[in-house]
Amino acid sequence: MQKTSFKRRLALLLAAVMALSLIPFGSIAETAGTAPDRSGETEVSAEQGEAKPALSEEIELRLIPAEHGSYSVNGRAVVRETSLTARTAEGLVFRAQPDEGYTFAGWILDNDPEKVLGKNPADTFEFEGSATISAVFEPYAQAVFTVGSSTFTDLSAAISYAVSNNQSKIILTSSGTLSAGTYNIPNGKTLVIPYNSSYTSYTTTPGYAYAAHVTPYAYSTLTMLPGANITVASGGAI
Repeated sequence: MQKTSFKRRLALLLAAVMALSLIPFGSIAETAGTAPDRSGETEVSAEQGEAKPALSEEIELRLIPAEHGSYSVNGRAVVRETSLTARTAEGLVFRAQPDEGYTFAGWILDNDPEKVLGKNPADTFEFEGSATISAVFEPYAQAVFTVGSSTFTDLSAAISYAVSNNQSKIILTSSGTLSAGTYNIPNGKTLVIPYNSSYTSYTTTPGYAYAAHVTPYAYSTLTMLPGANITVASGGAI
């Protein structure tokens, strides 16, 4: 009986050892109340690698009407000071239109000339918080013409002076705009839009230069406003 009892206990012990060998060590440690060592493991949460959607908040925009021009936001004209409710993730379309004789200078934030939101007359902006917006327009600079030793801001007056004083050249000496009107360059007179400080005029087609390339730029510019026309009589030139 003792031999049978010993064999039975030995068989039970071997069965228990075999059963334990099939259970992962971590499970044994957790069952025993001891946390397993996972220092080498990387914890991956459900949020890892997922982009969180941007939270959109309601904001208030104060729109100031412009002087010397007009503008709209999302197609609605701003004709008086008004408030617009928007959201931080919302793109708003701004469009500016200058009055005649003026040009668009920029979108200004919080009435501060140093805070320029942008300089494109048509643009889309998103705002992070409430703000005050206005459009700024500036007058075109008037062109200045020189005939002999006299200067003019009126091209017609410059032409008349050149005719009366037997001067052949009317020179644009300061870039700017030409107001609406018709200007006739008469026989024997040349309107010079200079490309250098010597006011060089070509009477024949310039030749080709094969030297190193230089990036071209506008030395002087005469901008013709709507309604401005220049005609050149036979014998006259620009």
